[in-house]
Amino acid sequence: MLQRSLVVAAALAAVLAAQERGVKQPARLTRDAIPGREAPPSLRYSLGEPREFRLAAPAEAEFRALQMASDPPLIGIHRAVAPEALRAGSWESAPDGQRLWRLALRSPGSIGIRVRFSSFSVGAGKVWIRGEGGDVDGPYTGKGLFEE
Repeated sequence: MLQRSLVVAAALAAVLAAQERGVKQPARLTRDAIPGREAPPSLRYSLGEPREFRLAAPAEAEFRALQMASDPPLIGIHRAVAPEALRAGSWESAPDGQRLWRLALRSPGSIGIRVRFSSFSVGAGKVWIRGEGGDVDGPYTGKGLFEE
């Protein structure tokens, strides 16, 4: 029994060691991937580019931390967005009279951005997250997916 357990453990270790430890890519959904999903106003109307807020480039120490061996491997840098980012957005009126608040968030030197809201509550409104490639997540409503 002990010998069989060692063989299974050795085989499992070989399988785990053979797995690639590359950079993980986030799952992406496009607007067309979910039939019937409501498109964001930025796709429904001809709206110009939103105002932009640029995060400071990640520090060299943050990049070095990503290179360090860890289990599980680190796949991103967690950074808080400063309160002035909210002031950088702008309110606009859509052709149908809807009021829209829009903001483009940029992070120079980053491969991608994931957004995490805390204390999310949009009331009767809706929130979409749109990537540079046109990928869209949302709409998020109420207190969000996890009602936190």
